[in-house]
Amino acid sequence: MKRTTLSLIAAGAALAAVTSVAAVAAPEEGPAATGKAAQQPVERTSLLCPAPSSSELAETTYTAFTPKTEVSADSGTAALVPAARSLAGKDDKDDKEEKDDKDGKDGKKGEEEKPFLAVKKQGAPVTAEENGSGAPALIGLAEGSLAPGWSAQQTTHFTAGAGRGLHGAVCSAPDTDFWFPGASTAEDRSDYLHLTNPDDAAAVVDIELYGKDGALDSEVGEGIQVPPRSSVPVLLSTLTGKPQTNLTVHVTARSGRVAAAVQALDQKVGGDWLTPSAEPSASV
Repeated sequence: MKRTTLSLIAAGAALAAVTSVAAVAAPEEGPAATGKAAQQPVERTSLLCPAPSSSELAETTYTAFTPKTEVSADSGTAALVPAARSLAGKDDKDDKEEKDDKDGKDGKKGEEEKPFLAVKKQGAPVTAEENGSGAPALIGLAEGSLAPGWSAQQTTHFTAGAGRGLHGAVCSAPDTDFWFPGASTAEDRSDYLHLTNPDDAAAVVDIELYGKDGALDSEVGEGIQVPPRSSVPVLLSTLTGKPQTNLTVHVTARSGRVAAAVQALDQKVGGDWLTPSAEPSASV
């Protein structure tokens, strides 16, 4: 009995000691204690805009905007800079040689690239215009007070030719997976998939085409290289031998990340940008 009593007393003392330590070391109330996530303002936003046209008759207007928020507007940057233009399948060595040649000619190696379009303050939209085939794809980054809600878009007017009319595209964030319904490789269509890589490392992208009977057999769309900070246009009709009136395009980044956009150009009815389908919902 004495040993049992002593054991119970010792266990009670140990439990009391642990409880007192836990009480002293109890965390302060906060998101971790309540199980609620802390809400913080957006500090960094990336946007990518596809090259609007290769036509000399095209007229493009760009607009960028950050709405007014409760975040301090004292500091922050938001700028869009031109992306390099590359051809699908071109390797990094060729791009490096071109870059070295350009740096050697203009003497601007090491200098920071001048923004094509920059937002200076909240609540004030900024626009820029570029005509002809020189309108570039853009890589954008906003930080600090100009990041929350930052958006950019481009509107292109084709006065004649395939795709004539108004083409509107919202600049989008980079990702690794995209689906585009409504594409086509019919004889009257010239649909281009634009891939833009915002990072300093090359991205590798796979493109799958789906027709009325399922996936089309093609290895041409596998392993497409998108060089660093560059934009690559891919003509969809080069990925399949037989014309297809209705197609769904699936874009997957095997490595890296890209922004993807499909521009449909029709000889008869004009054209526009195709919007990627939204992510499927987990519930209804």
